[in-house]
Amino acid sequence: MRCFLFSTLFILQLCVSNMVFARSVGKDGQLLCYSGFASDYLGLTVLAQVPCDGQCSSFSGVISGDNVTSYNCIPANECNYLGVSDSCLPVHEDREITACCCNNANTCVSPRGQPPVPTPKYTNETTISCYSGIFVNKSPITPLQVVQCQGQCSSTTFQTTSNNVNHSFINYGCTATSVCDSLNLSHGPIAIEPGVLGYCCNSDYCIDPLKK
Repeated sequence: MRCFLFSTLFILQLCVSNMVFARSVGKDGQLLCYSGFASDYLGLTVLAQVPCDGQCSSFSGVISGDNVTSYNCIPANECNYLGVSDSCLPVHEDREITACCCNNANTCVSPRGQPPVPTPKYTNETTISCYSGIFVNKSPITPLQVVQCQGQCSSTTFQTTSNNVNHSFINYGCTATSVCDSLNLSHGPIAIEPGVLGYCCNSDYCIDPLKK
């Protein structure tokens, strides 16, 4: 399974709330998903609309008291390992994080109240190879695989606490370049906000989950 991401459309919004599943399906058969990040702490949503050969997904939780969500296109088998398909469930290894996956409609996971998105103008970026997978406390909970990315390799880390036990939830994959640039994530792992780290880079395998 390969997951293609194309950096396309940048959206800046000043309100965030819960996700909804969209109802309409694109006429051309190409699934479109959101790539990006939303946070009550920042008070904004940063999104790009991207074609996806896998499934639209989101990972959300209350981090340091604020609702935080990342949006991605991920390989379908990652959703299978998480046990979600057109649904949302807490991640077994970190119950503070909720995973959602769907492929029944364009942008089927999206912030509630998201305005209609115009047809994106695709940009031609150099394709790079990136690792994709979900890790909790440095251990993989989905298979680590390689995806072809027309964006940037990325990692998003949520630091959670449950019953006085700390967890580190990390999503490795591919993020639209416009999102990486707008959050200034191309200069090493950066604290987007308390308890949330992000990183983007634009060369093959530049983020290696197995590297010590």
